[in-house]
Amino acid sequence: MTEGRVRATSVLCLNDEAEFHYGERLVHELIEGILGSGQLEPYQEAHLVEVESSLKSVLDRYPLFIFCASEAEDSLGQWRGYSADPGYSLGFSVQDLVVLDRHSPPRSLDPLPHLAPRWGRVLYEKNAQHQLLLRGLSYCAAAASRDDSNGSPATSEPPVPPTNASGAEDVYGGYRPENAAATLMSLLVFCKHPSFADEQEVRLVATSPPDSRAVEFRQSRFGVTPFVSLGVPPPEAEGRVWTAPLCDPYLPDHVMIGPTPHREPAFHGASQLLRRAGLDFDPTHSASPFR
Repeated sequence: MTEGRVRATSVLCLNDEAEFHYGERLVHELIEGILGSGQLEPYQEAHLVEVESSLKSVLDRYPLFIFCASEAEDSLGQWRGYSADPGYSLGFSVQDLVVLDRHSPPRSLDPLPHLAPRWGRVLYEKNAQHQLLLRGLSYCAAAASRDDSNGSPATSEPPVPPTNASGAEDVYGGYRPENAAATLMSLLVFCKHPSFADEQEVRLVATSPPDSRAVEFRQSRFGVTPFVSLGVPPPEAEGRVWTAPLCDPYLPDHVMIGPTPHREPAFHGASQLLRRAGLDFDPTHSASPFR
């Protein structure tokens, strides 16, 4: 909080690895239903098979980082599952953010606007998940290449990537299975098992340029854990930027103290921290009773 940045952690270091495998299974089921259905040309079916096989390995080239939040401000289930005693929740307004890269000049988003860090609601309902991923698979199929009559490669004109799709185009140009897989992966991370629906999760998803030094590392229960720092683009940035060496602070506009028997000391300490960060408001207390 005192630095005014949030961290987005590698998608491969989520709290539950089963989250990733759930999305993989969704994609596999959809592709299985498409293959042999007669909806696609053989070269497009072969392309989708390659895309599926590239899903996990593509994260080495197009790493995705996630900052998780919730639209449920005061959820007893989340206090129990994610916080200590006392726990604190930080409320943020949704803003355009930029990846902090202290070692490089600002990088424009003009040619690649879909690579901007972006917010999105997590989908829990199967039909909604299928609709989102089918849009991604349709994009992948339409971007597939085939040989022309002379046997030389010819690439079909790709459509606009689906909303919230990241990494569809290679930073250096061209459309290949791994590029399409990156598009699909950026949609897959917004799909979560229906049993988590009460969390009402929203995610900010970011990636970093392949030649940047924006990725940092911290220790966690997973070992060495990659992350990127995010802040507000500085006023002097011309247009939208992907990365910047300096960011304006991204600070909460609300702080809530979770259920605790130590209400007064928890309030006192949090109030001092907010003043230190230059925030002129007091924390509030959860309405959930302590258990």
